[in-house]
Amino acid sequence: MGLSRSPLVLAFLPFALATSGCCCQVGPLALKPPAPPPVKNDNPGPGPAPPPGAGPIDGAWENVTPGFDPRSRGLKVIANNLFAVVVYDRGNKTANLVFGGTSDTQGNTTKESLDFCAAEQQQNLGKSHTLTVQVQGDQMTLTGAGINGAKVNETWKRIAPKEAQTSRFDGVWDIAGGGPLGNDRSLRLIHSNYLLAINYDRNTKLLSWMHGSSLSVLGTTYKETIEFCTPGIQQTLIGKTQTLTAQLQGNQFRLTGALTNGGPIDEMWQRAK
Repeated sequence: MGLSRSPLVLAFLPFALATSGCCCQVGPLALKPPAPPPVKNDNPGPGPAPPPGAGPIDGAWENVTPGFDPRSRGLKVIANNLFAVVVYDRGNKTANLVFGGTSDTQGNTTKESLDFCAAEQQQNLGKSHTLTVQVQGDQMTLTGAGINGAKVNETWKRIAPKEAQTSRFDGVWDIAGGGPLGNDRSLRLIHSNYLLAINYDRNTKLLSWMHGSSLSVLGTTYKETIEFCTPGIQQTLIGKTQTLTAQLQGNQFRLTGALTNGGPIDEMWQRAK
């Protein structure tokens, strides 16, 4: 179950309602995937830099709003006009609030629209709000009125990247083979050595599972350490570093290898358009 939240915490998350038990019991790292389509060129190479046009507030951010519950940690990743927010319990590493969607920043305003969430928040799907954004140094302040009219006054601190090579993978990625397809959408939002992996139903827009990890990709050596997740099999992998091979070519990368639990991985990821 998630932690109870004070009014200050709820104000920080204008879309948020308390959530718990909303996720299924499996995740992508627990599944044996079908074979993905072949890579056109398996020469790993350094790959290109992230596409131009990154937004002014793209990055990985940690909530540092005064009064935010110290038992929880709030993270926000913004990349290429998409965003995701997660709040997780620092003690049991369980994500108890997850939502996200499109983000459009023009000048000193940013408009966020809710495109996916947990079942407890579904009445807010498709709704949006526009906030005033101010960035000074490594801090971002968001102020205004939330989706339900509640006052928003949030402070976020940018998470500094640990090394430059991983920035080749910064952006939003859709799975193209080797993982959930059909009605599911699997996303990876990557920025500043942080990764949020999210799976939701394309029809209902409701979250199935997610996990958050620290990430390092040096050459073709991909190291992902899960720090928190929704309830399920992925919890057995928290704190364990998964060392895989990532081959980046153009707007695709192929991820292969074996997890620490022996599960095989062979996935293809495509930059989201």
